[in-house]
Amino acid sequence: MKKSIINLVIILSVFILIGLSYQPIIAVETNKGRTIYVDDDNTNGPWSGTIDQPFCYLDDALDAAENGNTIFVCNGTYYGKFQVDKSIKLQGEHNRETFLWEECFHVLYIRCSDVEISGFTILGNYSTQSGIGFEDMNDKMDDIIENVSIHDNRIIHHRSGIQSYYPSTENKYFNKNIKIYDIKETIIIII
Repeated sequence: MKKSIINLVIILSVFILIGLSYQPIIAVETNKGRTIYVDDDNTNGPWSGTIDQPFCYLDDALDAAENGNTIFVCNGTYYGKFQVDKSIKLQGEHNRETFLWEECFHVLYIRCSDVEISGFTILGNYSTQSGIGFEDMNDKMDDIIENVSIHDNRIIHHRSGIQSYYPSTENKYFNKNIKIYDIKETIIIII
C-alpha cells in the first residue's frame, strides 16, 4: 500500500511538472504574404480588401498593406498620385486594361526597397513629370533604394517614363538590382 501511494505521488508529480512546463502553441495570424484586392467597380462596399470585398481605391490598399503583401488591382481606372512606401508587389490585372492616371506629378512614387510593379498602363497628360519616380522616405537622399522590379507596364504621355532624383554619378542611393524591362512607350531618365 505504501508503495502504491509513493508510485501515485511520483506519477502525479510528473504530470504536475509536465503541466507547469507546458506552453501552448498559439497561432498568431500574420498579414505577411497576404493579397489585398482593389476593384474600382466596388463603389458601394463593403471594403475590406478581400477578393469578395475589394477596396475601391488604390490608396486604401496601399495604406492597409504591410511589408511582404501583394496588392492585386483589377482592371479599371485609378486616379491620383500613389506612394509605395512599403516593400510590396503591386500587380495590375492586365497592362492594357488597368490604368493609373495623374495629371501633374509622378503617378507612382517608389520610396523604399524590395518593390515590384507590373501589369499597368501608367498615364499622364504630357505635362505629368513621370510615370514612376524614385524618392527616399525622408527627402534627404540618404536612403538606399534597391531590389526594385518594374516590368510588363505601359508608361505613356509623360515628360519621362521613369525618373530618379538620385545622383547617378555616385551610384550610392540607386544602386542594386533595379530591374526595368518590358516597358512599352517610355523614356527612362536618371538624374
